[in-house]
Amino acid sequence: MPVAVRVRAIVCVVLIAVFLAGCNAMSCSQRPSETRIAEKPVEESQTNINDLLRKDRDLETCKTVVHQLNSPATSGRMNVAELSDEERTILEKEFAFTADEMREITGKDWTPLDANYLFQCLLLHDGLRTLGLTMSDEPAARMERLRDGFAWAMRQVWLSGQDGRPLPAVFVLKRGYGGDPERAAVAMAVFHQLGFEPCLIGREQAEGIRMWAVGVAVDSDILLFDPHRGKPISGPDGKIATLKQVRANPELVKDLEIREKIEPAVFVKESKVYLAPSLSALSLRAKALEEMLTLQPPVRLATSASQTRKRYAQLGESAIFWNPKNETGTLVRSLAHFLPTDEGGFDRTPRGSCQYDIYRNRLAPRALMPPIFAEDSIAGEPGRLLRTAFTGRFVALFDLPNHPRDLLLRGQLDEATQGLVENLRQINVNQERVNQEARLEADAQEWVQKMRSASARLERAQIRPGEVDVAEAKAQVDNLFKNSSKVNLYLEKAVAHPFGTHVTFQLALCKHEQAWRQAKQFGNSAATTEAWETAAGWWRNFLNNYDNVTFLPKGIVEHARNLLAEAAAGAGKSKP
Repeated sequence: MPVAVRVRAIVCVVLIAVFLAGCNAMSCSQRPSETRIAEKPVEESQTNINDLLRKDRDLETCKTVVHQLNSPATSGRMNVAELSDEERTILEKEFAFTADEMREITGKDWTPLDANYLFQCLLLHDGLRTLGLTMSDEPAARMERLRDGFAWAMRQVWLSGQDGRPLPAVFVLKRGYGGDPERAAVAMAVFHQLGFEPCLIGREQAEGIRMWAVGVAVDSDILLFDPHRGKPISGPDGKIATLKQVRANPELVKDLEIREKIEPAVFVKESKVYLAPSLSALSLRAKALEEMLTLQPPVRLATSASQTRKRYAQLGESAIFWNPKNETGTLVRSLAHFLPTDEGGFDRTPRGSCQYDIYRNRLAPRALMPPIFAEDSIAGEPGRLLRTAFTGRFVALFDLPNHPRDLLLRGQLDEATQGLVENLRQINVNQERVNQEARLEADAQEWVQKMRSASARLERAQIRPGEVDVAEAKAQVDNLFKNSSKVNLYLEKAVAHPFGTHVTFQLALCKHEQAWRQAKQFGNSAATTEAWETAAGWWRNFLNNYDNVTFLPKGIVEHARNLLAEAAAGAGKSKP
């Protein structure tokens, strides 16, 4: 499958329909093919599942896996245990789960939500395994995993303002930015995938729990990470600070006084340890599948509420499960209540206005769409196709499998770079064509007016076929689509700047990740210096061209500056 996201100058019914079929991965997903899920003995079925996931780990493959797990040959002999009395009591009394949520956790049949959760875990697994981490239980290896895994998460998700209910970790990663709660969610998911049991450190306030750190239980301590600053909290010895150290010396988090408008000593003293495992991780289906999978390093899916609390009790902490009743934005419920019902989620809002669709709609800067493409200018199917042609490439860039952002997150950096470079090349080609057109906007407006008239005529013909010839009206619409080169080019002109901005940022991030891995694997060398200098050059390119752009999400420029400083420092340090 080609990885390039081509910025095409074609808007026709057939091609847009094909694009939409691929673009709306959730609402238009195909049923798993019968040839891939033929019933086999359980050993063969498990082998087949592992083979499938070695070849591809996109959402469609995860749905195929779930379908196969539910086949009689597999499900009848899968070792899905019953919840222990202790575990069930905790879930029923301390998580405030609804009856539907408990059915999702305790059911024996795999669900569409399982497929989405598996996809999230595999996306993280892919990205983290390309960091060259040592997976042993040696203290130095564990600290390396914690530092490098957290740093990777913070590079992928820049700090921005919180816009509404926090997204699930996987969608924060895809989008690439988030507020403190969303960066904390990504860090929690990363630490879980790396084999740790993370927690949140927070203080109860009138408006709810204010979380200010992510903690990880390691040996006899809880190590602290600050998702706001994107760095581990520094201890008195230069190592990662522990909760004990911060309680003994609140000045270690003195920046909280600025952020929280309260003395650190008071804030820290009143803070507690909160546990927030994903609802899907609490299902014993997750444990059964985790034990079945043979990918290396092992994929982490499951969490035991009782065992996690015991682990923190060993550290002298009375950890609290954070999942208030009816609060759908908690880390526990986040994925389940974000997804629509046809994906196994609990969001029953009609498609088009559900949380998932709102997320996808916001991936594109719709405010920059030319007014002539607005719904009040050109309605109906032609208008929808034009608007989709504008927004669709942003959706493809950030949300579709085997496209640049997906490839970047999975560590397939050469392929991601190839796609992003092709994006920029196509933008330049289209810009050359734009420069040759003196009446482009006028021609586009004329086309829209003709299409509006032709569409209205076709609609009348379909309602009152005796008054207007349907075939003739349809032919008029089709002919306009066939002769839409000017309006297509006008659309490319409108999309070039915002799309090029995002493509350039992702390309700079790609080069940064390549340099980081080069330094990790080979240390100081001429090649490492060159890789860091290339990354720094792309960050300068982004900042020089887009520093004052107003349509970008808050925080992106500051993130680019921080990564430029990191790349420049890496280039200076790595010179042999």
